[in-house]
Amino acid sequence: MNSLEEIQVSQELQKPGEPPWEGVHTFYNARERMRQRRKQGDVSWSYPFFWYCYHLLTLWTLPNHLTEWEVRKVQRLNRRATPESMQQWSEPLLQDQWAKPSDELKRQSSRVLELQKAHPGKSTLEIFALVSEEANAEGTMTA
Repeated sequence: MNSLEEIQVSQELQKPGEPPWEGVHTFYNARERMRQRRKQGDVSWSYPFFWYCYHLLTLWTLPNHLTEWEVRKVQRLNRRATPESMQQWSEPLLQDQWAKPSDELKRQSSRVLELQKAHPGKSTLEIFALVSEEANAEGTMTA
C-alpha cells in the first residue's frame, strides 16, 4: 500500500509535520513558493500578478479556512462515542454463523473448474453461461 506522501504531488505545498489536508498552511506555502520562483527568475513578473488575481477571485483564503473548519468538525464528531448497539452490530460474526454455500453452488463451482481445465481458451463469462444453461436445463427437467 502506498503512503500519502508517495501518492500526493506536494509541489512543496506541504512541509514536514503539517496536516495532510489542504488548509491555510497550504495557501501560505504556495504563496512563498510563488515568491521564490519569481526571485529566482523561473517565472515572469506577470505570474505573481495573475496568482494574486486568481486568489482574489476565489475569495483569497476562505476555501482554505472552510477546509480547516470542516476537518475540525469531522474530528470532533469522530471523538464522540459510538453507540453500544452500533458497536455490537459491527462485531464480526462467529464462524459457525457465517453463510454456508449450498450444495447446488458447490456443484456449479466444481463444474466451472472442470470446464476451465477442459477449455482453457474460453472466457470465464462463456463458461459461467454454459454452467448456468446446464443448471437451468436440469431445473426444467426436474420440475
